[in-house]
Amino acid sequence: MSDEHTNRLRKPRLFVTDFDGTVTFQDSCNLMIQTCARNGWQELNQQWEKGELTTKDVARETFKLFDCSWEDVSRAISNIQIDPDFKKFVDIINREGDQLYIVSDGYDLLIKEILGREGLSHIPFYANKLLVNNRNFSMTTPYSNDNCHQCGSCKTAIIRSLISNFKTVPKTIYVGDGYSDRCPIEIADLVFAKEKLYQIAKSKGIEANKIKSFQDVINKLDIKTE
Repeated sequence: MSDEHTNRLRKPRLFVTDFDGTVTFQDSCNLMIQTCARNGWQELNQQWEKGELTTKDVARETFKLFDCSWEDVSRAISNIQIDPDFKKFVDIINREGDQLYIVSDGYDLLIKEILGREGLSHIPFYANKLLVNNRNFSMTTPYSNDNCHQCGSCKTAIIRSLISNFKTVPKTIYVGDGYSDRCPIEIADLVFAKEKLYQIAKSKGIEANKIKSFQDVINKLDIKTE
């Protein structure tokens, strides 16, 4: 039986991945903040990780500490590297006819620039919208959840919307690394997690596959690379 025939028979698969710290080695949001912000952002980030501030709140307060231009940010993120195995992963997903989306509680302009540089601008993504007017930064949250304001982009709601587009309910496979991934792992059928998310999943009693790179995802899924 051919691989093409097997793919037609099996349940469709929806792959969803976080961006910062998962697709990339560095967090583009943190690098932007380190480049632009005066001291004080560290405490705000800690409050966010404790659930004491929402993404929108911490962004608003952090942007007040900024003194930079978009050109400064663009130069800073130009050195951010993506996981070299991610491109191989994308090629496999495309070949097997599955769907892949990036969901992020980060910023669209950062993601767009990095994906474009890497020749991956065809990958659809969901993220907060970063607005830059000279040296003034702000954001909007087009994918927020009115019933829960903790994150700017509600990854759970986004995934549920993506699932609803399938004629047959897909197997949902999630890849992430940290705090903003704590909710979507509750609805995923299969979870691949870097260290921090792995510990979060463990504390929630959610089974997760511990990974360091997308090569680990490829290996654990036992999918062919050629």
